[in-house]
Amino acid sequence: MHSFNASGGDAAIDMSHLEQYTCGEAQLLDEILGIFIEHAGRCVARLGVDAGDEDWRETCHSLKGAARGVGAWALGQQAAEAEGLIGDLPAKTLARENRLKALRLAAREAVDYAETLRAEARAA
Repeated sequence: MHSFNASGGDAAIDMSHLEQYTCGEAQLLDEILGIFIEHAGRCVARLGVDAGDEDWRETCHSLKGAARGVGAWALGQQAAEAEGLIGDLPAKTLARENRLKALRLAAREAVDYAETLRAEARAA
């Protein structure tokens, strides 16, 4: 199985964290990862630099929770940092554009990894 080192591991999802919730049950792992994949995709698709502040904050907050729930720490951190890009910030649009690039990359890595984990669990 894959491993994760919080101080710089290569896995996009912390399996030791996720296994606390699945207790090694492949069907539960599949279900949780499926929900995460779907939810992360919806959140990322919903985010745009011109989103209203409330929609932006709520979407980032929701993505942050979903990511942290499965142990996708990098994605959770990107969403947490994006969550604060509201209000009358100087260059808010540019800040959101830059954060969205990093957030989309982290989301893609987490979703790809989740899909790999699901495929491995189904093959086992």
